[in-house]
Amino acid sequence: MSVKQCSFCRAEIPEVALKCPECGKRIAGAGSPEEFRRRMLKAELVLRGALRKRSFPDVRAMGGRLRVRTVLAAVLPPVAGGLALVGYLQPEGVPLKTWDWVLLIAAMLLSAYFISVLVDDLALPSASGRTDPARGMKAFLQALKLKRYSYAYNCLLPGERNNRPRRRYAVQTIGTRSGKFSFADLRGFRAYWHPLFHPASAEAAMDFSDLEVVHQGEDFAVVAAKLSATREAGGWGGGLLGFAVRRLMSKEQEVKIGKLLRRVDGQWYLVNGEVFGPEDEALEQIAELAAAEDSELVELSKAGGEAR
Repeated sequence: MSVKQCSFCRAEIPEVALKCPECGKRIAGAGSPEEFRRRMLKAELVLRGALRKRSFPDVRAMGGRLRVRTVLAAVLPPVAGGLALVGYLQPEGVPLKTWDWVLLIAAMLLSAYFISVLVDDLALPSASGRTDPARGMKAFLQALKLKRYSYAYNCLLPGERNNRPRRRYAVQTIGTRSGKFSFADLRGFRAYWHPLFHPASAEAAMDFSDLEVVHQGEDFAVVAAKLSATREAGGWGGGLLGFAVRRLMSKEQEVKIGKLLRRVDGQWYLVNGEVFGPEDEALEQIAELAAAEDSELVELSKAGGEAR
């Protein structure tokens, strides 16, 4: 039987193994240990090169929490409705006709919807406010929950927006299927995340909690969070009894994820924007690269990515 080396503990394991029987870490998608280490080293070198050349895009100007169209849509209908009512209440005003009332009520309802969207926008940390790693992680997850995919996409390091296949594993609890996606553009990123935080079934939901900074250096940090997928049982009627039975029959799946974040110009960005990925099981290794001096990285690149 052909064997390969575990990317993490270096033990020899079967070529087809998806999880190392020695250290218990999942290695699916990591490739060979040498390839994985070279890829992580290259990513670090690319990031540092971009920072030296000041070619890192100003993400603070890209993913603002307030959208102009939402503000206008929330403000204009009440203003127009107010003016219409003022005109109606004047002695010389012309009484509103039936269709005028219909349009006025529709405008008010539409405005109420956009005001709720505006409130969601305000629930996001500002794009320039991700000044600590926990806040950076929360901004990313909160944006996904609120369908603010462009905001969440801008929380990723630019080097993470590439054509590398990203594997999404199935989550049976909420009915999300597995698949492979690319983060080279916003479309692929949205296709990856939308079925997770917004399942097709109305009884299914995904949420996050328990954000914790488990390790922090000068310019990097590891942040953990808990993702909870729940699905309530349908039927069983209404009332308190039906509610209690649905809750009792509901299914729940919890998983703890850890993400590496990097600080650039005072803002924190995610290194890996997947639910699970090979990088998540090698956070210590990547953190060591982040903390290494430039001279150490040069020596590693000369050695083909192998630590001495």
